[in-house]
Amino acid sequence: MLIILIRELELLKNLKVIIILKKIAFDKILSIYNVKYEFKYLAIYKLPDNKILIAITLALEIQTRI
Repeated sequence: MLIILIRELELLKNLKVIIILKKIAFDKILSIYNVKYEFKYLAIYKLPDNKILIAITLALEIQTRI
């Protein structure tokens, strides 16, 4: 699965922003880029190749945590 994600990122040459919905996706992206960030919802991170990583969540998930 990780190999497919790496290949997709290689093919998307004009990609500027990556939006993730879950921590597992966040962890996979960070492992590809070999960087470490603390995971927070509604946060924006800059990756080494200047792409932007945005961690969001569904409103329903936020409501169930309150």
